[in-house]
Amino acid sequence: MEKGSTCHRNAEVVGNSVVRVCSIVVPMRDEAPIIATALNHLKKSIEGAKTCHTEWQVIVVDGGSRDGGAQIAQSECDRFGWTYLDAPRSRPSVGRTIVGARSAVTGQTVLVLPADCLIGSAALTELASCLEREGEHAGAFPKCYQPDTPLLRLYAKGQNEIRLKYGRHAVWTNALFFPVSFLSMIVEPDHGFLEDVSLCDRLRQNRWTTMREPVTVSSRRYFPGRVFRRIVLNFSILILHRLNWVEPARLRKFYLALS
Repeated sequence: MEKGSTCHRNAEVVGNSVVRVCSIVVPMRDEAPIIATALNHLKKSIEGAKTCHTEWQVIVVDGGSRDGGAQIAQSECDRFGWTYLDAPRSRPSVGRTIVGARSAVTGQTVLVLPADCLIGSAALTELASCLEREGEHAGAFPKCYQPDTPLLRLYAKGQNEIRLKYGRHAVWTNALFFPVSFLSMIVEPDHGFLEDVSLCDRLRQNRWTTMREPVTVSSRRYFPGRVFRRIVLNFSILILHRLNWVEPARLRKFYLALS
């Protein structure tokens, strides 16, 4: 387990305080250019987080990388004492990759941190403070894009203020966290697409917390010169899904063809 402070503990209960475990699941696929940087950043963030009642378990799950990223991730996990797993490679999706960590998860809460998301020590400290309160917790973080453009900054602001804060709607790159009991629900129904949207629909019915500290998301998929096109595509997919005009399998093909 990673300790987020100088506190030392060997049991689930220290004095009258319950030590909570948060399992950070890092799904990845073909992330060779960024995975080492992402995992090293996470290591430093955990070390800098200020908490004495939360422990961090890190599980990196590869969903079928073909670019050497899996070998890099496994090497970094071995170095940090983290868990590395290979998810089943048939019909890969982010949700199925995350569920591939189920057998290794020991935490009461799962934090999904995609490989192209960076979370800071302040955000982990805020999360630990939330989890140390009584009850089960679910929620997500606002996000910013790097590198950014004026249009991406406006897009992020709209997502953070309207979709996340008021609509309580988040996607994987908002670093969703939720009780471990929801882990198996990620692939129900098993469409392999928009799994984060379906999960959020369930989570909104429970205790929800919108965090203040942002996570940083790589904007490399919006470049070169595709920022406006990508934003329109994302909105179109979500609207078509919400209106139930197109079945998820066809939406997925549409999305992959235009991405």
